[in-house]
Amino acid sequence: MANDSNKMFYGDGQAGDWNPRDYIKKIKCGFVGKAGVKEADKVELFSLSLASTSVAESWFDALDPIHTATWAALEKEFNVKWPKEVLEEKSPQEMADKMLDLCMSPTDAQ
Repeated sequence: MANDSNKMFYGDGQAGDWNPRDYIKKIKCGFVGKAGVKEADKVELFSLSLASTSVAESWFDALDPIHTATWAALEKEFNVKWPKEVLEEKSPQEMADKMLDLCMSPTDAQ
């Protein structure tokens, strides 16, 4: 996509939306390593990158002010709403079995 860095976050998991983990990293890149960035500015940067009338903006607007007082509190709530996906590691045999299942036609299984 052209210029992903300016793309808004919707939070609905639809095609073309940010992966929540990548989105939060993008936001943090906006202030990590920059001296003097205030907590309120971090939270505002976050809120300004949420798409209007989106799932993400509705979620943010409904947060208790205690959860938007600091970046750490906001990030914690974000991680509750959009938890990190745990990837299940498969053994070589499990992957081979899955590949075989995908390659077999319904008539092959009979």
